[in-house]
Amino acid sequence: MSIIGIDFDNTIIRYEPVLEEIVKERGYPISPVTKTALRDYLRVIGEESVWTEIQGLIYGPRIDGASVAQGFIDKLKTFNKAVIISHKTKLSYSKDSFNLHDSAKRWLENHGITKIVKDVFFEETKEAKLKRIDSENCTVFIDDLTEILMDPLFPKTVRAVLYDPYNESTYPDRFSNWGDFK
Repeated sequence: MSIIGIDFDNTIIRYEPVLEEIVKERGYPISPVTKTALRDYLRVIGEESVWTEIQGLIYGPRIDGASVAQGFIDKLKTFNKAVIISHKTKLSYSKDSFNLHDSAKRWLENHGITKIVKDVFFEETKEAKLKRIDSENCTVFIDDLTEILMDPLFPKTVRAVLYDPYNESTYPDRFSNWGDFK
């Protein structure tokens, strides 16, 4: 039986709606609004600490404004077994600390995903995430970050698949729409 491991941030959950609200509220000149575009803009203007604050907001109290990746739930229902494995600190690094694990679990429940996926793991470190992928006997793991999939600690027996919604990568095993994942 195949066990499909799936990352959470920017793979299952899409933060663009929340980012668009924040960009509009703050008047940042970014279009189109993506996580990378906002982060890079704030770095260029010397405001990387603001990026940390915004991440705390979108992963914490404003997570309810985020959406499910298009086609994800329909595809999830076709899997024999799925497990969510994410690298996420428990508390945000922002000045107003938020419990990011609780926010993510609430979001998953509110979108009915925990009715389909019973095993959800939020690991504090990248290394713990990679070990969890192995210990959960994943046959496939889907992530939006090539750095995870190409990490030397990534289990060699697991098929590493990139979720690339903007078609920005040349990674060999990738898809941009959940309906296209095979």
